[in-house]
Amino acid sequence: MVRKTARGPKRAGTAPVIQPASRHSQVRRLRRAGSGPAHQVAKQLRAQYEELADVEVGHAHFALRMAIKEFDQLIETGMSEEEFEATRTFLRSYTKLYGQGLAAQLGWLMDSGFYGRENYLAELDTLLANVTLEEVNTALKVLLKQRENDKNELEENMLSNVKELISPYIEQLRKTRLNTRQSMFVNILASNLSNIISPFIRKLSSRFFNFTPMEIRVANLVKEGKTNKEIAELLCLSKNTILFHRHNIRSKLQLKNKKINLRSHLLSYDK
Repeated sequence: MVRKTARGPKRAGTAPVIQPASRHSQVRRLRRAGSGPAHQVAKQLRAQYEELADVEVGHAHFALRMAIKEFDQLIETGMSEEEFEATRTFLRSYTKLYGQGLAAQLGWLMDSGFYGRENYLAELDTLLANVTLEEVNTALKVLLKQRENDKNELEENMLSNVKELISPYIEQLRKTRLNTRQSMFVNILASNLSNIISPFIRKLSSRFFNFTPMEIRVANLVKEGKTNKEIAELLCLSKNTILFHRHNIRSKLQLKNKKINLRSHLLSYDK
């Protein structure tokens, strides 16, 4: 006996044939999934923080940048009393999950004995109960100082590596028989290396200006005194494209409709 269904004929007693979803229905489902509460919160955060403006919601970079921002803010401002109590309550409750079940408790006790501790989970709970807000914020300040030291050390190492491992070879290259175009590229390379270890590029790529990579390249060449035609040839772009980037650069630097020389303004960021 054969009976008909909305999905076509089938034999009695057999499961209905599931047709694959159409491409349009799949797109609709994806759009609905991307319009939930979590997605809306992420969009609001992107609108609130400039450093997230160029990151797609749902991308791993979005979560990473947001985490870095929250971490930076925590280190700089410290925790409030309310945040401290909420965090302590959460951690004391969460650590109890580690010891759920007889096997887990036995495992933690064995680990505690191996490392010369009486009961690690109990010690952790006692530490969380007794720690103060002042101690936590002091530790955060120490972390901030250590991070600044690490940053300074990294910059010093980079400067040293450029001067010792790259600059000498660039100087040797300059002494060879280069034509005008080759010599210009070598000079740009040397200049860009200097910018890497100077505050210029860091300032332009900061969240305050939010320059795109191409705008940074154009701004750097403008600062070096290159004309629009020269910049277009170096970047393999049209002159109109360079003018478009210059317009965006002036807008982001708040120089629009102002009689201020762009190159002179850019040179001020080297100071």
